[in-house]
Amino acid sequence: MELIEIIVVGKGSTEVKSQWPQVVAIEMREMTYPGKARNLGAKNSSGEFLLFLDDDCEAQPGWIEESVAELRNTRVGAVSGMISAKSRAFFARCVDFANFGQCQTNRRWEGRLWTATFGIRKELLEQLGGFNEKVRVQEDIDLCFRLN
Repeated sequence: MELIEIIVVGKGSTEVKSQWPQVVAIEMREMTYPGKARNLGAKNSSGEFLLFLDDDCEAQPGWIEESVAELRNTRVGAVSGMISAKSRAFFARCVDFANFGQCQTNRRWEGRLWTATFGIRKELLEQLGGFNEKVRVQEDIDLCFRLN
């Protein structure tokens, strides 16, 4: 069986660890840009594959297994999953579609990746220089544009 590490980075991460002792908590004294937090988690991981899940997302059953199975294919460097919003409110659906419209169907979009549910080979993330730590938002979209 493969080792699975769960790394939580950010202010309050030790509270998460108090509920789930198997979690690796990297506490931040102050809020930081997401790119820095993502890179810190990646740097402290020991795995070949990294899976990222946004804090406002919920993974579906089998997400880890399916992502890792795709990444085991040596021709695959990164994967992302289908995104479906929970909110049925009109404005929320418009925002979700504007940001993730291509990820809201069951069709495969070769070459189009988004990081709400995202997996990447650690080596590839390092080659890309990681997430942009200087931007306040959309560091994940920046990374995906560089990948695409």
